Amino acid sequence: MKAKNETMAQLIEELENLRERNRELEEWVARRGQEMDRLELIFRAAEQSTEGMAIVDLEGNLLFLNKAFASMHGYGPEELVGKNLSIFHTPEQMQSVDAANLELRKTGTFSGEIWHARRDGTVFPTLMQNSLFRDSEGNPIGMIGTVGDITELKQTEEALQESEKNYRNLVDNALVGIFRRDIEGDVFYVNQVFVSMLEYDSVEELRAVEFADVYKNPGDRGRFVEVLKEKGKVVGHELRLLTKTGKTKSFLLNGMLEDGIVSGMMMDITERKAMEEELLQNEERNRAVFEGSLDAILLAAPESGEVIDANPAASQLFSRSRREIIGLRQTELYPLRLRQGVTEAFARIVNERDQDEPTETTILCPDGTERPVEVMAHIIQIDGRLVVYQEFRDIWVRKRMEQELGNIQRLQSLGVLAGGIAHDFNNILTAILANVSMARLYGEFDDDISQMLADAEKASLRAKGLTQQLLTFSKGGVPIKKTVRISAFLQESAAFALSGSNARCEYLITDDIRRVEADEGQLIQVFQNLVINADQAMPEGGVVKIRAENVRIKEDERRALKEGDYVKISVQDQGSGIPEEQLSKIFDPFFTTKERGRGLGLAIAFSIVNRHGGHMEVESAPGRGTAFHVYLPASDTPAEPGEVAHDELPRGEGRVLVVDDEGIVRRSAGEVLKRLGYEVGSAKDGKEGIELYEKAMEEGRPFRVVITDLTIPGELGGKKMVGKLRELDPDAKVIVSSGYSEDPVMSRFREHGFDGVLAKPYKVADLAAVIRKVLEEM
Repeated sequence: MKAKNETMAQLIEELENLRERNRELEEWVARRGQEMDRLELIFRAAEQSTEGMAIVDLEGNLLFLNKAFASMHGYGPEELVGKNLSIFHTPEQMQSVDAANLELRKTGTFSGEIWHARRDGTVFPTLMQNSLFRDSEGNPIGMIGTVGDITELKQTEEALQESEKNYRNLVDNALVGIFRRDIEGDVFYVNQVFVSMLEYDSVEELRAVEFADVYKNPGDRGRFVEVLKEKGKVVGHELRLLTKTGKTKSFLLNGMLEDGIVSGMMMDITERKAMEEELLQNEERNRAVFEGSLDAILLAAPESGEVIDANPAASQLFSRSRREIIGLRQTELYPLRLRQGVTEAFARIVNERDQDEPTETTILCPDGTERPVEVMAHIIQIDGRLVVYQEFRDIWVRKRMEQELGNIQRLQSLGVLAGGIAHDFNNILTAILANVSMARLYGEFDDDISQMLADAEKASLRAKGLTQQLLTFSKGGVPIKKTVRISAFLQESAAFALSGSNARCEYLITDDIRRVEADEGQLIQVFQNLVINADQAMPEGGVVKIRAENVRIKEDERRALKEGDYVKISVQDQGSGIPEEQLSKIFDPFFTTKERGRGLGLAIAFSIVNRHGGHMEVESAPGRGTAFHVYLPASDTPAEPGEVAHDELPRGEGRVLVVDDEGIVRRSAGEVLKRLGYEVGSAKDGKEGIELYEKAMEEGRPFRVVITDLTIPGELGGKKMVGKLRELDPDAKVIVSSGYSEDPVMSRFREHGFDGVLAKPYKVADLAAVIRKVLEEM
């Protein structure tokens, strides 16, 4: 008896440790769990893109990619998650990649050409656009990028460069002016169109002119050369040149710098510019464009910076009337920290007559809130007066998406961590639950000790429910269905959810209530969520009524459900109810009326019920409380056996092989199987399991059943091992077991060659029942 008491003391101590860990896990799940479903929404949006899209951490490890990115490189998406970007680059390419990453770290963005390598080793050019994203404290945590294959474009450029002589005639007769010169201005080549545009008589005459003298504004040449040196090319650059006769013409210029040589083409846009100026001077037309623009437009005096006009979109963006905006200085529209920079940018535009590139900044609303915008400004002339034209575009939605994408690295890590914790925890629980169950079945204890063991088993099963929640958050939770009775888990869910609450439950469950095919762990999450919502709707306390009844849905009676028999479960509170305008949004992701809510609980519950072939509805009215109705398909299949006595456990004989990389699982399962009458063999991996099975066949003492873990390290995991066993013995009976119960193999085990499934952690009765069931099918 002393030895038994010591054993019990150890078990009780393990129980207390387990309870403490349960509490920590519950707190952790509450803080982090609901954010996981946001991944699915973001991933779906990215999958629709035809561009390659990827998200990586600061070390270059892939956290997410879409199909287009994987296909571009010759992979499937599932092969690349967790891989480093270095697999897409040869050693020769890494220097340019490192330079791009350095620019990204410094400026927050990178756009340029980078060569990539496919899976088969071939390389191809890409155009990349990358952005750095940060956490809530401003620390960089990863990168978001899009990749486009520009192989055809590069091939075209190379073909043009290699075949210049063949295109000489085409160039000379082109509709645009074409030139080649060095960076300092010496002309090597111009076509006849270029000569005619500047009204010279011959190419030789134009070459004799100092090219710097052709610019109307000498500063234009400096800016053009500066951009070329910085970016290597210029696209859509506007400038004004002087003809031989002194006339000023406007041109649109594209140029590229290579080895100190500038190649480019010019289009005469003088007439177009004249038309644009005419339009700008036409007040009636300008006003129509000005007033109708969807972007906010401000016109400001260049001398003072005061706003002299604003369109309706500006009033909406700045949350001020047109009268309130006019007369404000530029700086008053921006937060204090940005005003010095705004003043300097405005002065540069005015002094240099320059045009700002689109720039992201933040404006200040009258209530003190800030809003992200993209602003572009330049000088225009209206009725002979110079004004600063500023166009603002609201980018709040885009920035919100970037912020959501910025959470992916943390959420992805959370999912991986949750799955790993659940798997390891289930292995530990398997051993604890098996040993506690055996102690209850085979030990002789007084009533107090027996009650302690019963409590330990109950706590272990509750911990099992926690791991199921972790797996649901990490992977989405494919239901592993079995036939269950409604009443037991409804009462258990409600009691757990109302623990410590001043609300109480009333149960109205008919005696003939039918069974359902369901993942009990997932349905417990649904009803705990509904009961918690009901409790929160009654802060002063009240009664939560839970009803369960059998119903028959006829064809076209309820479009969301197929015709058939269902179990209807209702959870009703006595709260203040939900306003009618909110009822249609109640199951929408991220919709919430709670100050600290995330709007995911009901969306998750709705998704789980749908995955079970059911439907969820809400019924509410102000002052009359709220009722949620859950419909689940009814089943005539007998329910899985509940708690059984020692003498009622299905026993057997013969040899059983247990394959698991966890020694504690092998030992506990082996002891249980021996108690049930079986002879036990064990292996730590698939290779050893195959060798033992083959040896047993050769000795004429074959194993009747093999129980294998799904995720065994090494070359032979559970899925590969079952194939090898079938090659050795087509009649082999194999049961798959795993703590990763969300794996599709667990819910569709027969499709993958298994004869039975055993989710960890399991009780003695579960193990005995599944072996008996598999053997009876022989």
